[in-house]
Amino acid sequence: MSIRIRRIIEMVLRVLGFLHANPADDRVWQSALGRLEDSAKRLLALTAQERSGHVTAEAAAVTKEDLRARLHDLLNIIAHLAGIATREDPAMPVRLTLPKPHNSQQVYLNSGRVVLGQAREHQEILTQYGMTPELLRELESTLDAYEQAIGTKYTGTSAHVGANAEMRALASEIIRLVKVVDAIHRPLFRNDAEKRAAWKSARTVARTLPKTDAEPVEPPATTEPPKDSTSPAA
Repeated sequence: MSIRIRRIIEMVLRVLGFLHANPADDRVWQSALGRLEDSAKRLLALTAQERSGHVTAEAAAVTKEDLRARLHDLLNIIAHLAGIATREDPAMPVRLTLPKPHNSQQVYLNSGRVVLGQAREHQEILTQYGMTPELLRELESTLDAYEQAIGTKYTGTSAHVGANAEMRALASEIIRLVKVVDAIHRPLFRNDAEKRAAWKSARTVARTLPKTDAEPVEPPATTEPPKDSTSPAA
């Protein structure tokens, strides 16, 4: 969530507090109040969705990388056994095509499933060189977990991105509605300086000032050279 969205949430909550404390009979005002309440409620719900999606995507990304490392090890073990088998008997029909380390996640997943199928096809031969049923089951379960982690990361990212987009649209709508209420309040509070000031404070969105890396350096104080106290020689 951006700083601006956070500031707009803070603003609309202040505005709603002010409006409930200072109700008006104007129909446009009341309609704007209802829409502001709905928008604020939806915006708060979206902040939870955005945060949840972000956390889910980050956790899935870590899990996905761990699973890919495990897949790399398992696939290389099976490839090593297949290599031993073909060295022992070059005519043996065991040819495994390992995924490349730089392959995309979907290509890597698909290539891993191809290797699993090849290993099962030649399971009887590879068993003679150390491959076990447990190794195949571990490879299959790791491939399934990797696929699930890919889907979870995509779901979390979609929730995060979708929430951000809707939050921006809602923030713009809130700003518009506050301007509508402001137009109604100007004549209502024209003779009430206290309420005018309170309303202005409530509706103002704090600005974010750019950060500076260094403190401003004050120019050195200028000093005049000391005067010679001795008088010139006669």
